[in-house]
Amino acid sequence: MRKRDTGETGNRGEFGTICRSDAEVQVDSSGQQGDATGAALVERFGFDVRTAAPVDFDEHAAAAAADLSEARARMRGHVDALHRAVGDRKSASGAWGKSDEQVVAAAREWVSLADGGAASEATGK
Repeated sequence: MRKRDTGETGNRGEFGTICRSDAEVQVDSSGQQGDATGAALVERFGFDVRTAAPVDFDEHAAAAAADLSEARARMRGHVDALHRAVGDRKSASGAWGKSDEQVVAAAREWVSLADGGAASEATGK
């Protein structure tokens, strides 16, 4: 809202302020739902994120992000190994010729053939 619309002066009437009252908030004080939520948070994250100190929360978040990054890197390495195992090659742009889904499907097919005795032991490996 512009200041000149509210009757305020100064700052060439570019901006104005309007005071607002505090919001009315109803809080359930029974604690039953809160206890269940807190237990679920502790089970999922190892601590209650609602009551954790900011530093503790940040430390847990940083550790979780590092673990996730490491897991993604390991998974990518395994998927890349599958690409090589099925004879897929990278193009000049660095992208694999087949999608990850196609490679996983081919690997599953090879395993099922090997389990059924239709493929040689070397192919199954």
